[in-house]
Amino acid sequence: MAAQAQITETTAQQGVKTMQHQETNNQSQDVPRDHLEKMKYVPTPISVKALTCEKAAANKAKARADYLEKRERLAAASQELSKLQKTLNALQEQGKIAEKAWKQVFVTGLGRQSKEVREQQKQQTQWRLEAEQHEEMIKLIEPQVEWLQIHTNVARQTYRKACRDEKEVRAYSAMLESVKGLTTSEHAAMLRESLGPLFEQIADDTCNNAVFMAQFNVDVNSEPGQGIFSYLSQGDTRTVKQEIERRQLAAVGELFLSQLDKNQTQRTQDDAEELPVLGCEATHETMQSSASVARRLRELEAQMEYLPH
Repeated sequence: MAAQAQITETTAQQGVKTMQHQETNNQSQDVPRDHLEKMKYVPTPISVKALTCEKAAANKAKARADYLEKRERLAAASQELSKLQKTLNALQEQGKIAEKAWKQVFVTGLGRQSKEVREQQKQQTQWRLEAEQHEEMIKLIEPQVEWLQIHTNVARQTYRKACRDEKEVRAYSAMLESVKGLTTSEHAAMLRESLGPLFEQIADDTCNNAVFMAQFNVDVNSEPGQGIFSYLSQGDTRTVKQEIERRQLAAVGELFLSQLDKNQTQRTQDDAEELPVLGCEATHETMQSSASVARRLRELEAQMEYLPH
């Protein structure tokens, strides 16, 4: 027993250390928002602006637990409703059998109300009463099941959003950390030194592009290159230089991405997809606008004698 207790204690300590290690990693991998705010061409999702890695992971865990709890309650209620419906069908069938039996005996007996006829009539009445009770129970629980379906669907969508947010925050953090690591390497220094001629060529090509420069009403058939700036206004010069910068950045991105393994950039499965929708759940397609869902919830709550909070 002492050995088992020691093992349990050791396991618990290891679990605490693992959680602390994960929290430390999350804190160290937060997205440097001030760096992103300075960028012109890198869009920043709302999740990245609002959440740290640790907060995004906590939101995801909370949303998952809430969804699973609601789904479990829905599954239990749906199972009971299914049992009631099956029992109702059986009772109705038994009632039909009893009715058919007494009528057959009654007719073959030429109208005599025998004991068998009375027993079958009594049995039919019993089946009918039990069927009516089950119909009443089904009417009571059906609004609850639909109410739980709606709340479970909302919880699932909240969980899916939390998964997307956590994935975005984690991806942006990893992306910037990776770029930071690449730019501080020896190869990054070599790349910076070699970009000059490429950038100059892009600038000249842009200035000599007749289609692009036509908007500024200048003739570049002589291929003046960047010398064309002396013929442009300040505003037009600013526009051309912005286009040159955009093309230079695109070229660097193209060079970099051309060397990456495309198979490693495939879409990964969302965490929410790991939890398949149960048959008792309402699909997202059946949920209409938020206003109609709220209206339906009020209608259901008006029918219900008990809210399954």
